[in-house]
Amino acid sequence: MSIEKMNLSHLALVVTSSAEQPRQDDARGKVRICNIGFGVASILIATLIVVGVSGCSEKVPEGFVGSGTLEAKEVTLSAETSGTVLKLTRDEGETVSKGDTLCLLDVEKLRLKKNEVEAGMNELTANKAAFEEEAVQAEVNLNNVQKRYDRIGGLFKKGSATQQQFDDALTALTIAKSRLKLAKAKLEALDAQKHKIASSIELLDARIADGAITSPIDAVVEERYTEVGEFARVGMPIYKLVDTSRFWLRVYISGRELGSVAIGDTVTVKVDSVSRSLIGVISSVSSEAEFTPKNVQTRDSRAELVYAAKVRLLKGGKTLKIGMPAEVYIR
Repeated sequence: MSIEKMNLSHLALVVTSSAEQPRQDDARGKVRICNIGFGVASILIATLIVVGVSGCSEKVPEGFVGSGTLEAKEVTLSAETSGTVLKLTRDEGETVSKGDTLCLLDVEKLRLKKNEVEAGMNELTANKAAFEEEAVQAEVNLNNVQKRYDRIGGLFKKGSATQQQFDDALTALTIAKSRLKLAKAKLEALDAQKHKIASSIELLDARIADGAITSPIDAVVEERYTEVGEFARVGMPIYKLVDTSRFWLRVYISGRELGSVAIGDTVTVKVDSVSRSLIGVISSVSSEAEFTPKNVQTRDSRAELVYAAKVRLLKGGKTLKIGMPAEVYIR
């Protein structure tokens, strides 16, 4: 017979023996005996409740580490340029591969703007040829004027040229230098303008490319937020994708059990509504303790401080969903 059953039998005998005590004739004695019987009965009932609760409490399965809910990488694709939605290639629940085009926006106005800017670029290119020719002529003229100035300057020193001739040569030289400087300045300004227009074309190309929204990962479409014909503004969400190949969950381990797990350990993960057990790896363990979250179960319910551990599943699957409850066991 167990200790709990022996204690209950003992209490029952005490109550029975107390109930069989001879009754006193006076009323005061009767009240005293009834009070004693009632007190013993109360103790018996309380004991039965405690024993019953402790006997019905569920034992923690062997190897249990903790429980949590599945998480996965989520990517929200948003419009990076404005335009009417022309085409949507995927519905909710369908799979996508990295690089697949999921949405096409109307970017015809951007293409027209690009054509206009490119026409301006072509005009600048034509003007640059004329400016380059002007600079070449200015440099040739400067060389000739420089030679004339040098010759007259030599004659002026010998007294064979007048002051007026020397002054005219100097003035011509100054003008020739200014014309060459101006021609070079025009070329520099034109090059700066061409660079600005080239940047505008590059920006337009990027905005036009943004009209085709592609998937950055292999995933499953979780939600589709828009329909064909709607106008998408910059930042408006179009799709939400979930990478079903990489699930993980976070469990909380008490300090007493922290020594039984380590980063890199292989564990068994049991997911509700999934018949087969999954294999996971402990990818990280917090270096600092924290208070147990109220919505998380731990092996030792009395422990106030726990350590967060991240468990990564080695394989995902279409049957797994974000938010599914899961339990982790040491293998």
